[in-house]
Amino acid sequence: MFLRDGSAFGTGMQAMAANPGDVAEVQRGGATLHKGASPFVRMERDDVADTAFDPTGSVSELADSNPDGMSSTCSFEHNDQ
Repeated sequence: MFLRDGSAFGTGMQAMAANPGDVAEVQRGGATLHKGASPFVRMERDDVADTAFDPTGSVSELADSNPDGMSSTCSFEHNDQ
């Protein structure tokens, strides 16, 4: 949607939607997007239909990803090693 909405301004700028594994070849005068051309990255599933952006929507509660219950000080020390 962003690309579609942005093109409504008619700036003449080139815009492309890239996915993991796509390769952008940039040259003077423009760019070409080669879908799935990366030799070391690939997209497992196109989930664009599962995503939506609603700037007026609610924000879900943040989840604690600290299953061991470490203190923030201990957690930072562990990550620095």
